[in-house]
Amino acid sequence: MEKIVITGASGFIGSQLLDYFLNNFNDVSICVLTRKTSKIIQKSHNLNIIETDFFDIKDIEKNISGATYFYHLLGATKGITEKDFIKVNATITENILEAIFNLKNQNKLDNFKRFLFVSSLAVSGDSSNPNLYKKEEDEYNPIEYYGKSKMLAEKICQKYFGKLPITIIRPSAVIGEGDKDFLTSYKFIQNHLKIFFGNRNKFFSYIYVKDLVEGIIKASFSDKTINNVYFLTNKNIITWGDFYEKISKILKKKCITINIPNFLLDIIAFFGEIYSKIFKKKVLLNKQKIKLGKANHFICSHRKAEKDFGFVAKTNLDETLRKTVFFYFKNK
Repeated sequence: MEKIVITGASGFIGSQLLDYFLNNFNDVSICVLTRKTSKIIQKSHNLNIIETDFFDIKDIEKNISGATYFYHLLGATKGITEKDFIKVNATITENILEAIFNLKNQNKLDNFKRFLFVSSLAVSGDSSNPNLYKKEEDEYNPIEYYGKSKMLAEKICQKYFGKLPITIIRPSAVIGEGDKDFLTSYKFIQNHLKIFFGNRNKFFSYIYVKDLVEGIIKASFSDKTINNVYFLTNKNIITWGDFYEKISKILKKKCITINIPNFLLDIIAFFGEIYSKIFKKKVLLNKQKIKLGKANHFICSHRKAEKDFGFVAKTNLDETLRKTVFFYFKNK
């Protein structure tokens, strides 16, 4: 029986990936590695949940022996310092790969077929105009801590190219049931407000979370994706202004539009940083988030994934938003 190992299964994308395997793969053993702070419900007899110290390579080795596929989605999207992001996104990735490499050398992973790392479009940075779609071969250009830490993790993965079968996936903005990053936007619109942080006319690429999960699994099963990097995204792009307009129509809300000027964003971010450092708490607006608001277009090409392993994101944005809004109302 093949053994599937997943990290980050309590997160937005990871939980969807776990559910997909549980619902569609009855003949595999599924092992979820968790941190102490993670909470995952035992959903199936073939699901094994193991608390793991990701900073102890021996503990990782003990818990992944016999793995066939390893899906690494554990990561930090929010933090106070750059070290916070690097510790989770880069260091843990390095420890896991070292553990896998050690076991391979000890002949304890004889049937190991893939390590799939979920990175981000953030490693590529923004595009200067909406006709310049980022491609996988473009140089790294992250503009904030999260993107920089994911870039470091990708470079760690690339050191093992040729030694381990590795695939790197870079999702665009991910939308769907259970997403918390877009939840604030929905709440504002529900209260008749459209608030833009300098990004109203900026374009971005997006993908529905269930499409992303199917793409992740399809990529992991393809031999052509070994030692390769892929953007996973819908082929369409949209501006933040049009995105909010679609949500307001679904919610049937007439909204007041507020465009926060850059100088005010800088002031808010300044005090947000002070608050975070004093109280050790993460805030919605800080200098890193403002960098994203001031950036241009976060867009990427879908073509390489379509060409190499036939992946096409099928769910359009209207359907994606309807499903997401329905989920929020059902679970609020």
